[in-house]
Amino acid sequence: MWTKINKSTEMNVQKTPLNLNHYESYGINQAYKAFLVTINDIEMQQVEDLEYDYIQQRYKIFNSELIRQSNGLFTLKIVIAQATSAM
Repeated sequence: MWTKINKSTEMNVQKTPLNLNHYESYGINQAYKAFLVTINDIEMQQVEDLEYDYIQQRYKIFNSELIRQSNGLFTLKIVIAQATSAM
């Protein structure tokens, strides 16, 4: 899935269900539906905005990892979850 943030920046967003075997390692209750979200080609200023957007959508962030790419942009990997009753 491609998401356009503004005219100059296009980022690649991948959202995949988190393997149930990994729930315990992140401290996620089985009553939640969890995902690993990988967002490529973003600028540092976008990180907080993206995390805030998921919080506004009633997701809880369990892990966040920021990786600098060779092109000067970043990859953000976050583990998010939402109570199944909220979905």
